[in-house]
Amino acid sequence: CSTILECFDDMLKAEMMDGDNRYYCDNCGGKRDAKRSTKLSKLPPVLNLQLLRFVYDRSSGYKKKLSNRIRFSEILDLSKYNQGDDQEPQQQQPIYQLGAILMHVGKTAYSGHYMAQIKNFDSNEWYNFNDEVITKIKRKQQLGCTDEEIESKQNEEAAAAAVADSKPSNKVFSTANAYLLVYYRTDMLSKMSQTDKSAKSNLSDVIEMDNVKLESWFSAFKSTKLNQNDCKNSERAFIHSI
Repeated sequence: CSTILECFDDMLKAEMMDGDNRYYCDNCGGKRDAKRSTKLSKLPPVLNLQLLRFVYDRSSGYKKKLSNRIRFSEILDLSKYNQGDDQEPQQQQPIYQLGAILMHVGKTAYSGHYMAQIKNFDSNEWYNFNDEVITKIKRKQQLGCTDEEIESKQNEEAAAAAVADSKPSNKVFSTANAYLLVYYRTDMLSKMSQTDKSAKSNLSDVIEMDNVKLESWFSAFKSTKLNQNDCKNSERAFIHSI
């Protein structure tokens, strides 16, 4: 599969169970040809798509990393896969916006480096998280790219001439290192925005309380350590006095 939608098609396609793989029918008392498939009756507000980057290699007996490039977009429309439930039909349109990309940078499954690219939905800006270094992503062409790939793209005329659009689009991006894509349903984003506005007013109070607790813990730890040292010094003095 080369795109996210192709992955959905492959996952949900019907599997023919015939030959040695025929289905055993309890009613018939024997094996019968059958089709087995999966359907999506209800889609979540937050969709975590884990790409199969690490697999077991039967020939070597070890895990290996798959570096196949896969294409994705900021907007993900899953309407054609949403069949709904007969008893509880889907109320919300399954339209999603990309909110985060988690990447593994490395050639093997046993070593490498982890990075993340996260979107600030308030400003519609993307940021690259590489350990303690956080940088703003200037062009959307850099989504799903490692630092080395970003530097390479910055040297290309096409990338240098491009301007990042602040609005989400159906433009297709490509990645060989992303192993997890996080999508948010559009109706969920509006609810999150309202919740964030009410939460931000109390955020400073929460941080201050956490800082007070942390300082209290440090003080208690320091006091305990000093008491332990006093006890050790007293024991040493007693031993030397004998």
